[in-house]
Amino acid sequence: MAPPSGPYNIGLPEDQLLTAQDGNNVIGSPVNILPPTGNPGEQDWHLQNEGDSITLMNLRAPIFAGFEGEPEEGSRIVLVRGPCRFYTEAGDDRQHHYIYAERDGQRLYLNVSPVRIFPPQLALSSRREAPWKFQFLE
Repeated sequence: MAPPSGPYNIGLPEDQLLTAQDGNNVIGSPVNILPPTGNPGEQDWHLQNEGDSITLMNLRAPIFAGFEGEPEEGSRIVLVRGPCRFYTEAGDDRQHHYIYAERDGQRLYLNVSPVRIFPPQLALSSRREAPWKFQFLE
């Protein structure tokens, strides 16, 4: 079951957070994974629970984390104009979930891209790696 709708920081172990970098909120720009930046809003996301799926909208600007076209192995996670449907799979506790997209019944998980670049980017992969921690923002 997906987390309830609301504002979240979404991250991996070692405080690596889903980030729409400041000044980089252009459609098609990569969504990165970075330690806390201190820049208001760029690491804050509104999760909209749609029942069977979720969408992730950045709180600083009306842009979404998503992919261009159909999801496929290696699709980069970028900023998109409209909501992009993701799904969640429960991790070890209520705060941790795997995030994935589906194509033809195949799950493609949201992971750190294997491309070695700084700042690290995200991509879809058939490998289920680390679960994401959803930290509700008060």
